[in-house]
Amino acid sequence: MQTKHLIRSALFLSALFAATTAIPAQADIILLRDGTSISGSIRRDGKSMVIKADDGRVLTVSPDEVVRITLISTITPAQAAESAWTWTSAQIKNADTLADIIKLHEDFLTKNPDAPNSGQVRASLEEYKKLQAQDGVRFRGKWVPQAQVEVLMRKDDEQAEPALSLYRAGKMKEALEAAQLVVKGNAENSSALIVGGMAAYRQNNLAVARQLFTQLAEVDTGNIVALNNIAVIAGQQKREAEGLLHFTKALAAVPDNRLLLDNITEALNSYKGDRNAAIYKDLLRQFDQAELRMEAALAKKDLYRYGSTWVSQDQLTKATAMSKQVKDQMAALDQQYRDTMQAASTIERDIKICANDYDAAISDINYFNLLILQAQQRGDETDYLITRRDVRIMDLEKIRRNKIILEEHYAKIQLSIPLFKAQAAKLKLQLASVQNAQFTGIQRIMDIGDADKVPPPAAFNVPEAKLPLMPPPGTTQQPGMIDTTLDEVAVTN
Repeated sequence: MQTKHLIRSALFLSALFAATTAIPAQADIILLRDGTSISGSIRRDGKSMVIKADDGRVLTVSPDEVVRITLISTITPAQAAESAWTWTSAQIKNADTLADIIKLHEDFLTKNPDAPNSGQVRASLEEYKKLQAQDGVRFRGKWVPQAQVEVLMRKDDEQAEPALSLYRAGKMKEALEAAQLVVKGNAENSSALIVGGMAAYRQNNLAVARQLFTQLAEVDTGNIVALNNIAVIAGQQKREAEGLLHFTKALAAVPDNRLLLDNITEALNSYKGDRNAAIYKDLLRQFDQAELRMEAALAKKDLYRYGSTWVSQDQLTKATAMSKQVKDQMAALDQQYRDTMQAASTIERDIKICANDYDAAISDINYFNLLILQAQQRGDETDYLITRRDVRIMDLEKIRRNKIILEEHYAKIQLSIPLFKAQAAKLKLQLASVQNAQFTGIQRIMDIGDADKVPPPAAFNVPEAKLPLMPPPGTTQQPGMIDTTLDEVAVTN
């Protein structure tokens, strides 16, 4: 809607500026979007507007920066009516209904009953009233009677039938050539454009397919097949932002097409650009509104959104439970892994302490042996020293046994680490299988007839839970330690 508003604004300004250039103006008031009010004159220069202020300043701005122009110059009633009709004509061109167009004519004639072009305006009004009586519709940018549309479409179908038959027979090359031949003679044949676009796409000729679908979108601005397929091709060509733009146009034209909504779900999920950008947020806002309506409609058929597809309540419950089960086990495995690594760090520290204690005990034993030898050489009593040495020998054995126990447990932990990693990888694959069931990363092309008869949602089977076994219990527990508390014995020289 924002894009459409900008287009209308641009058309209005273009028409207004075209009118004002023909009217002598010494000092008009130009109001800019930032609130600036300038007294002067304005003219178009290419795609820009040049403002010449009364104080001599010259500013160049884009058309959408100009909010309003107040004409305060002296102009004749005829000139004012001409300017008003230029403005009204721009509104008529972009009106959505014949009722709106008729009202615009009538409002102009009410305000300008004696305008020089009033006869022309009345004639135009009568033509649109005839169209309204004939159930007129906008077709290929023009308002025509409904019956005429049906005739034109039948003619298109007849011209495109040979190409369509070739397409259905799987002869894509021949179908494309036949469709292009029809389009060459009738560039507005929407049937041939669709067949040609699909035939090119099936041959992976994305450039030609895109060109034909773009031409179709120009012929029929609200054609959902053209807009959806341009968006899908843009995504395949890594032009994500452009794809979002065409999805936005398609959604504005046909907001209740389930296949379109599924494609948009995939596009929004996989988008790698800035998610704060206007193009993303505008599409998301429109999508959310359309999605709520679709969810309400499909819930009556026991279908619920699951990623980019739709599942029954039973499937949704099973898939959600499985996803939770896998995530819970991943969390438990992660916690066990962290506990195990913490235990390994503690045991590694204890092994170093044992090693230091072992060295200290050896040192003490050697020291006592030296003291005993010296005492024997002097003929002194050695029983006390021998007792203390023997205590340290027993301590040494305890330390040695503890160190063996710690090293064995540490080795088991080291052996379990690859098992943790292997089982974590299995859980990631299991979770991926659940997530891949939600989003495939594939946006579906709309084939011939899909707009009128939307194909069913992508098939969904709840992945079978194949959760791996957890690592052996006990790897995070401290090993049974032997009491190595040493007797407090005073050491005397």
